[in-house]
Amino acid sequence: NAFIDEQIASELKRESDYLFTFAVRDFLMEKANLAMPTEFLKRWLYTINEGKFTMEDIEKDWEFFIADYKWQMVRGYLMTKYNVKVEEADLLASAKGFAAYQFAMYGMNNVPEEQLEAFAKNILSQEEQGRRILDKVEDDKTFDAVREVVTLKKKKISVEKFRELK
Repeated sequence: NAFIDEQIASELKRESDYLFTFAVRDFLMEKANLAMPTEFLKRWLYTINEGKFTMEDIEKDWEFFIADYKWQMVRGYLMTKYNVKVEEADLLASAKGFAAYQFAMYGMNNVPEEQLEAFAKNILSQEEQGRRILDKVEDDKTFDAVREVVTLKKKKISVEKFRELK
């Protein structure tokens, strides 16, 4: 029973941290209230991508792009303000965690450290995957920095109320 209680508490902590990041991100984005030169950015996207996307593609994905772009600006500001640095070791650790998760999905829970590290380095060498890992590490470290400077009001709620928050 103690083991199960510990597992449930760990999962709920992970989920509450996840909800915290969304709440903080939404709050910071609303507070920043960044105005963007929409037409200029659309033309810029079209031009820098050298025909990879049509203007219709850009229009279709615009809301996602602009939200992500604004978050990158806010995150960059916070990283500078709170002196958040991302080291190679941070990236490798995150990629190893991702690799371990991938292996676990196939029932391989005890992968040797050397194999995990090799897989992680391969992930980081891929441009798109490496960028995703970098974004995640920057987000995680930024949220950790913000968590250090805000006052949190912790309260206990039922699992049912917690699920309603999602």
